[in-house]
Amino acid sequence: MSAGESKQAYNVESVKTELRQAVRQLSELARSDATFDEFCQQVLTRLIQLTGAYGALLWQSAESGGPRITHKTGTPGLKLDIEDRRHRDLVTDVIGKQTAVAIESDALRDPDSEVDPEAIHCLLLIAPVFNRQKNCCGSLELLQRKEISQSAREGYLKFLDRIAELFQRWHEHHDLSKLSQDAEHRATTMEFVSEVHRSIDLDEAAFAIANESRRLLNCDRVSFARWNGSSCRVMAVSSQDRFDNRSNVIRLLGKLATASVSANLPLWITGDTEGLPCLLYTS
Repeated sequence: MSAGESKQAYNVESVKTELRQAVRQLSELARSDATFDEFCQQVLTRLIQLTGAYGALLWQSAESGGPRITHKTGTPGLKLDIEDRRHRDLVTDVIGKQTAVAIESDALRDPDSEVDPEAIHCLLLIAPVFNRQKNCCGSLELLQRKEISQSAREGYLKFLDRIAELFQRWHEHHDLSKLSQDAEHRATTMEFVSEVHRSIDLDEAAFAIANESRRLLNCDRVSFARWNGSSCRVMAVSSQDRFDNRSNVIRLLGKLATASVSANLPLWITGDTEGLPCLLYTS
């Protein structure tokens, strides 16, 4: 093997090693707590870095109107010499057939239309994307230079198909995490129901509701007030065995509850909470 051939073989192996490492890193990201937007941005950015492409797009299926671009990165102000309808139809076909394709952008241009001198003519590489149920929910698209060889096209398409598989892993990880959280929430809810029904005594039930609600809602303080037909009286405050009903804080909290119940509307207060009786009351 000549020195030139050895150098070429080394370069090819170096590129393969870099691609394998990128796939491992993105696989770890798919199994992390990264949001879908964070995951998509990382995937698209890495695709551009690894392939030197003009841009990368993520299409997602919509209930009506066909697929739409939800995430993109690459050359600022990227402009393609493609009719939007023809481009979208191609993506729709990829999603329907669930098969990756490679096609030059010129093939989608209407021959009777004028050529935009500012438009980029490129190779469109599109791979289907699946969710946890293995249903095709969109496609990943790479806008690559069209001057590359046929073997390079096939290599890029296989790599894009491999990266597209990671979206299914992200959905699997996060869907299962959500199912686990839902199961935990249901268990906590059943514990709450069990505790508040442990006694028929009103004072004991009120105390249980205040304390168990604090854990269920994951908040700092919960108060329980009883409506007597004209006003509310605070009966229990979480983590407080006893409190003075005559204190200003408790009386004001009762008035706050009375105002909410009288209006038959939930009361939500955001922003500055300084001076609110429900937050002034401390242990």
